[in-house]
Amino acid sequence: MLRRRVGVFLTFIALAVLGLFFSSDYAGEPNFWLLLSGVVLMGLGTGLLRATRPAPPPSQRFRLMRRMLGGKPAGPPPAADDDDDDKPAPAAAGGKPKRGLFGRKK
Repeated sequence: MLRRRVGVFLTFIALAVLGLFFSSDYAGEPNFWLLLSGVVLMGLGTGLLRATRPAPPPSQRFRLMRRMLGGKPAGPPPAADDDDDDKPAPAAAGGKPKRGLFGRKK
């Protein structure tokens, strides 16, 4: 949390220093040390902000298609049960189980 606050602080200071550089350039006497320090502070500030960014929530795009095509389930993982219904048939007993549209069992 502290690293993120320091990153925000450095970014704001960098914006102020870059503003001073552009003001000095507008006045006709550019101070390139302001430009250099502003760019360095901006790099440090945004680096700290990006390093402490929280993880994004899981994507909900195409959740219906994923569910229909048999991808990862959208909800919590199903409870483990001892039924053998979901296991494929052994090769000696007839090979692969029959699958319908979108990979579902018939």
